[in-house]
Amino acid sequence: MTAPRPPEPEFARLLGLVPEGAGADPWYRANVPLFACADPVLERLYYYRAWVMRKHITFHADLGISLISEFDSPEQLYWAGARNTIVCASDHHINEARWLADPRPAREHLRFLLTDPGAQPRNYASALGASALGIAEVTGDVAPATALLEALIANHEGWRAGRTDYPHDNGFDPERGLYWNTGCDSSGEYNLASAQLNEPLRGIQGYKIRGGAGYRPDINADMYADLDAIARIADAAGRRDVATTYRAEADALRARAHAALWDAERGFYMHRWRRDEYADGDRHGAPSIRAGSFLWQTNALTRGVGHQPEADGRGRGRELTGLMPWYRGMAPDTEETAAAWQTLFDPEIFDAPFGPTTAERGDPWFSVQFDCRANGNAFPLQIARVLNGLARMLATHRHTGGMDAAAYRRLFMRYVALQHRDGVPYLGEFHHPFEDRWVVDRPIGSHYFHSSFIDLVITGLLGLRPGLGDDLVLNPLMEEALPFFSISGLGYHGHDIALSWDSEGARLGLRGFCVFIDGTLRHHADRPGRVTLALS
Repeated sequence: MTAPRPPEPEFARLLGLVPEGAGADPWYRANVPLFACADPVLERLYYYRAWVMRKHITFHADLGISLISEFDSPEQLYWAGARNTIVCASDHHINEARWLADPRPAREHLRFLLTDPGAQPRNYASALGASALGIAEVTGDVAPATALLEALIANHEGWRAGRTDYPHDNGFDPERGLYWNTGCDSSGEYNLASAQLNEPLRGIQGYKIRGGAGYRPDINADMYADLDAIARIADAAGRRDVATTYRAEADALRARAHAALWDAERGFYMHRWRRDEYADGDRHGAPSIRAGSFLWQTNALTRGVGHQPEADGRGRGRELTGLMPWYRGMAPDTEETAAAWQTLFDPEIFDAPFGPTTAERGDPWFSVQFDCRANGNAFPLQIARVLNGLARMLATHRHTGGMDAAAYRRLFMRYVALQHRDGVPYLGEFHHPFEDRWVVDRPIGSHYFHSSFIDLVITGLLGLRPGLGDDLVLNPLMEEALPFFSISGLGYHGHDIALSWDSEGARLGLRGFCVFIDGTLRHHADRPGRVTLALS
C-alpha cells in the first residue's frame, strides 16, 4: 500500500495558490512537501508561506551561496548586516528552510551568519547553535553542524563578553550567572521596559525605543539553547571536553534563570532591571527604577506618566516573551510553571482574537499603536515562537498547565486568521490584536519574512518532532474535527515521509491515520495519536 497523494491536477491547483501561479511549479514540486487538508484557508496559507520563503531566498552568484532575507529591499538597509542579512528572525528562517528538499539555503545562510565578517550575528538575540542542531535533526546529517563547532563556540564567547557601546547593551553577569540585553535586541522595540523610560533624563537619543537593559527571560532562554546545542554538537564531534563544559554551563544557567526570573506571585518569567533607570515623571538625579527589580515593581516611587497605583497588583509586567523558556527547552516540567500558559486565554492578560498580545492587557503601559511596538500589538515573530514552545511542551512535558491539542489549534487558527489582508493571505510586521488590520504595513515590510509557519504545520499540527535519533516521533495536534489532511514528499533523515488522516476514507481513499516511510505503510490507527516508529 502506497501513501495517498493528490493526483497531478490537484497538485497543480495547490501550487496555483501561490501568488506566482502555476508557473512556479518546478521549484515547489522539487522542494516543498505537498500539503492538503479540509480547511481551504489553512491550505492556501501553507502555499502562500512557501512563496514568502522562496521570495526571500536569494542566490548570490559571486559567493556561490543562497542567503535568506527578512525584508524585500534591493538596497542595503542601515540596520542590516552584509547582504541585508538580519539575525533577528534567523531561527524562523532556518526552521522553515530546513524542510526544503534541498537543505543548502538553510546551511549556507547559517554558515554566512557565523563566518562572514559583516554578518553581525549578535546584533539581535539568537541561538545559532540551536539552528545548526535543528537542521541536523531534520536532515539526519550532523557533519555540517560539527564543521561549524569552532565558529559556534566563538559566537557564544562573543555573547559572554558582551557589548556596552550603545545601542548595544548585552553580556553575561558572572556574579548573577545571567545574561542581559534590551528588549529591542530580542526583537521587541517599545516593550514594557521601554514604555516606562524617560529618554531626556537618560540623555541618549533612541533610548526609549530600545528599553533599558535587563536580565530577561528571552535572552537567557536563547543562551541556554545555544549552550545546550553546542554541547550536543560537540558530543557528535567527539569533543567531550567542550561538551562537558557547555553542558555544565547550560545546566547552571537554567537553574539561575528560574531562580531569578520566575515570579511566583505572578506565575510567570519576568524581566529584572540591570541598573537604575529614569522613569517618566522622575527628576534628574532621582531615578525611580531600581536595579534588580521586576517590571511590575518599577515607577512606583513617583506618580509618573502612566503610573496607576491601583494597578500595582497582578495585572502588570508580563510580556509574551516570558514564554520563551519553553520554546528553548529551558523551563522545568512542573505544575507551577506550566500554569503560565493559561495566560494566553485570559482576557485580562494576553487573550485577543488576533493575538496573543505582546504585553499583558492590564498593564498601565499596554498600548496598541501604528508603530513597531511590542507593548500591545500582535507580533507574528513572537506568536510563532509561542506556538513552537507550546507544541514542544505538549510533546515533552508531563505538566501542561491545562493546555492540549484543542488549545494549540485554537491559538494556531488565530495565527492563520491574522495572516491575511482583505481576505487574501498576507504578512506585514505588526497586527492589531483586536481588529482585522495591520498596524505596521510598510512597502519594505510587505510579505514580511519574520516568522515561521510551514515548520509549525509540520512539527505542531502534524506533530513530527525532529531529533538526532533513528526514530520517527509523532505527536499530532490536529483535532479530529478536521476531516482530513495529507502531507507527502516530507524529507526526514534521508527518508520520504507521508502522513494522512481521513475520518471517512472518502477524500484520500484510506480511512484513519496513516504513516508511510519510503512509500510503505508503517502505522495505521483509527485516529491521530502519539507514535514512535523506527526509520529503518
